[in-house]
Amino acid sequence: VALYDTPGLILPHQLTSRLSSQDLKAVLPQKRIHHVSLRIAEEKALLVGGLARIELIEGRPFFFTAFVSDEVKLHVTSAANADAFMEKHIGGMLSPPTSLDDLDRFGEPVAHDFEVQGRGWKEAGSDIVLSGIGWVSITGAGACRIRCVQR
Repeated sequence: VALYDTPGLILPHQLTSRLSSQDLKAVLPQKRIHHVSLRIAEEKALLVGGLARIELIEGRPFFFTAFVSDEVKLHVTSAANADAFMEKHIGGMLSPPTSLDDLDRFGEPVAHDFEVQGRGWKEAGSDIVLSGIGWVSITGAGACRIRCVQR
């Protein structure tokens, strides 16, 4: 297997290529990343700044463990109210982006639904990668349905 490093290559799914320089500075870790684990129940959502929303659509509560820069604000809210909450708090409680105007450069949100089969409490059943930002590990027992909405 050959591995090629391609520094500077801009990929369409990479969030960092659409961030302002101020927002880019916030998402690139300046020091060691510390993970944050949150217990997410059915019909709740983890907001990863204003860039992504990860919802637990159906299933028992799972842990969502985020590995992102300390400057990326995380917040748990009701999945039903997530869009309104994001619109109201982008640039404040939810950043990056630092303003609602900056969000326009990301285009329309894209949603992906999938099922995760938990492997117990000591091993993640799945990782959700937010390209260029970090990742969220989904840990729990049993099966659940997840929706990831990314800008």
